[in-house]
Amino acid sequence: MFSHFLAISTNAFREVIRQPIYGVILAGAAVIIALSPAVAMFSMMEDVKLVQDMGLGTILLAGLFMAIVSSSVTLRREVEHQTAATVLSKPVGRGTFLLAKYSGILASIGIACLIWILLLLFAVRMKGTDSMDRGFDVPILLAELIPLMIALFAGLFLNYFQNKPFVSTAVLASIPVYLLAFLLTGFVDKQWQFTAFGATVNNGVLMAGFLVFLAVTILAAAAFTISTRLQTAPTVIVCLGLLFAGLISDYVFGRFASENLLARIGYTLTPNLQAFWVADVLARDKAIPILYLGWALGYAALYQLGILSLAAMLFERREVT
Repeated sequence: MFSHFLAISTNAFREVIRQPIYGVILAGAAVIIALSPAVAMFSMMEDVKLVQDMGLGTILLAGLFMAIVSSSVTLRREVEHQTAATVLSKPVGRGTFLLAKYSGILASIGIACLIWILLLLFAVRMKGTDSMDRGFDVPILLAELIPLMIALFAGLFLNYFQNKPFVSTAVLASIPVYLLAFLLTGFVDKQWQFTAFGATVNNGVLMAGFLVFLAVTILAAAAFTISTRLQTAPTVIVCLGLLFAGLISDYVFGRFASENLLARIGYTLTPNLQAFWVADVLARDKAIPILYLGWALGYAALYQLGILSLAAMLFERREVT
């Protein structure tokens, strides 16, 4: 059974990252995050805050659209082309099929979010923690450009000589080189002076990026569940509505939950995405407790478990032949 799960999950992952739209969303968000320091030049002494807000917001929205597209590619297309019926005709249950597909989607989104978070860390360091620190950070500029060039070259080379898919090859090649660039730049400052690892890394931004990724996983589970029944366009509308409702759930439902039954139900069913948005905490230079990260991880896991159970119920009654 595990071999079937792994095969379906791996196939879903490869299918997603091979899609050109995946590369477009990944590259588009990466460009916005990388260029955010240039946009922040026009802010009034709020450079770092603007870069952080732009980066986290870009990750959230781009992750949502990537989740919608990925769900449409891996689930709806297989049902419409009747390839899902072929898989389910083997000793693979529908629950296993759904969970494996979702795992592949989550892996593809996780890779994209990892790259975006690394670029956001680079962008925040580029602006400096001090708003009056205007020195140009050459190591970070090289850490952004060199891995990009290596990934593009690897994609072009293997596509031309071995007929490998360009998008997936470039994406997979970018992961180790960006991680290596992050590790190397962690030991030097902008003057190329050696420093203790992590001294130039904004841990608050790293934690905030992880929290936004958890919010994206909740939206991904919702998009995946909706895709079991609806087409892509309605899925976009419903997911955007869920995103908006999740960001205002504290204000709309939370303050009335203790005294109103309907508000309590709405507060329970609506994902509290505001809990994953800590940009205001970063703006006040406050630390994010590790315990809070654990709570957020548990909340995201439980919410996804609940919504994927609904997906299993919906998919169980769907005709796939």
